[in-house]
Amino acid sequence: MIILCANLSSGGRKVKVDKLANGYLALIKKCSPQIMLFQEAAREISECQWAGAVIRTFNSSVFGGRRDLLGSLARKLNEYWFFFAPTIQSNRESHPKLWKRMEVPRGKIRGQGCAIAIRRDVDLLDFWTGQKNSFVEPIELPLPISEKESIYAGNRDSESRIAQGLRLKLDQRDLTIWNVHLTTIVGERKGNTTCDQEAAMIRTRQLNFLIDAYKKHKEYPTSKNTCWIIGGDFNATPSELSVNQDLVQNFRNAFLGPSRPNNYQVDTILLDAEFFPDIEKERKSKTKILVTHAKAESLSSTEKLNSSLDSSYSSYIQRLLEEGVDHFPILFDDSLDQKDH
Repeated sequence: MIILCANLSSGGRKVKVDKLANGYLALIKKCSPQIMLFQEAAREISECQWAGAVIRTFNSSVFGGRRDLLGSLARKLNEYWFFFAPTIQSNRESHPKLWKRMEVPRGKIRGQGCAIAIRRDVDLLDFWTGQKNSFVEPIELPLPISEKESIYAGNRDSESRIAQGLRLKLDQRDLTIWNVHLTTIVGERKGNTTCDQEAAMIRTRQLNFLIDAYKKHKEYPTSKNTCWIIGGDFNATPSELSVNQDLVQNFRNAFLGPSRPNNYQVDTILLDAEFFPDIEKERKSKTKILVTHAKAESLSSTEKLNSSLDSSYSSYIQRLLEEGVDHFPILFDDSLDQKDH
């Protein structure tokens, strides 16, 4: 099982989408993941094509503007199904603070959200029964945000958040994969303790909302043996995650290490503790980045991390850095000594 997790944001910097897409394509071809989880995935296409792009997947008729990064990837990765779940879009959350700055062309809709890509040889399953179903759609679970916000105000505080989930069969295992992008609020991580605490409380509510879904899913007779994996941009540090006892009881953190160029970690992959009970002990017994059999590694090419990384990835990540990525992709690979369950 190989999972690639990547926040596609460029941090507000102007980038050349075609070059950035080619950088990601080279990396994807290199590691050949069965599952890809994208956050801050952007689409820009015509109004008449938008519904088809949201509902199911992409085809040759559903590719749009110069800023359609996700569409650029999908067009060249025909071996994958792509599922896009927008959380904000210019025709619905229409605040000019965001969209006027982005200059959305007339007749176009620009959206941003989460996306899951599944290789077409992977079996898709019904979320509750576990029966094979080629036409299944991901679950889109709305997550709570600040009680202060009732309407989108063009900022991150009021941006809707979702958990995008899909059940599948891979390597003879029943998996439920979740893709998340949790809240961050204006002013946090800038020395304002009150602001930091408020943001952490919102993320804890969001994670607990998802953990409650985990428990309910496990209670259902035909889904109790499915292995849950949650990946994405949590906007939370490992220390913040470690104090959530409900999370610690049910999940293990597969990755420790910087996931952004400024050397702090907010992106990670959480593994079902029932199936991966010892992953954290095994990870710590090696290096701060690499894990033994189930390895999750930050694909960063910075000098500080070079000694801990597979050098075969460094040129691919250097290429992405040069094109303006704001997050390092994370690769999870448990193909060796996997736990049978």
